[in-house]
Amino acid sequence: VWSMLKAARKLGESIEDKSIFIKDSTSLERADFRKKWQLETFLKACEQDVDEDWLRPHRAKIDLFLSKMEDFFASQREPDACSSHGSRRSGSVRSAASSTTSSARVKLAQQRAKTYAEKALFEKEERLKEKEMAIRRSQLQQEEERKRIQLQQEEERKRIQLQQEEERKRIQLQQEEE
Repeated sequence: VWSMLKAARKLGESIEDKSIFIKDSTSLERADFRKKWQLETFLKACEQDVDEDWLRPHRAKIDLFLSKMEDFFASQREPDACSSHGSRRSGSVRSAASSTTSSARVKLAQQRAKTYAEKALFEKEERLKEKEMAIRRSQLQQEEERKRIQLQQEEERKRIQLQQEEERKRIQLQQEEE
């Protein structure tokens, strides 16, 4: 994650530095597209492994970075056919649009983080249920083994009693014969 933030910071610095040297509109469009693609790639990479606990304290910095990048891209765009008629968007409209886009991305990242957290919680619950079932099976096996041993001990005790009784009877018969 830190490497992603460093890459974002580097990306932001390179955008600011290189924007001064871009002169003609075609190179501006290519650079705009390339930087925007890099930013989109970075955002997608960040959204894949979002840890909400880590993200919470850094959210303000990330939002600030996103708004700077979107404002930069919005300010570097060439006017389109609609804007050539004098219906040019104001800076506040651009800012509102980028803010909306940024908040939509944040909401999407939050939803993904929530989904990942719910999935992890579900998997953890399943593992706990499996462990609980394994413990129950083990307890049942131990109980069956204990009952089997008790039954064997009872049978052995009865067998010994029978042998002792037979031995007493035999001794008593011998004594009576003498």
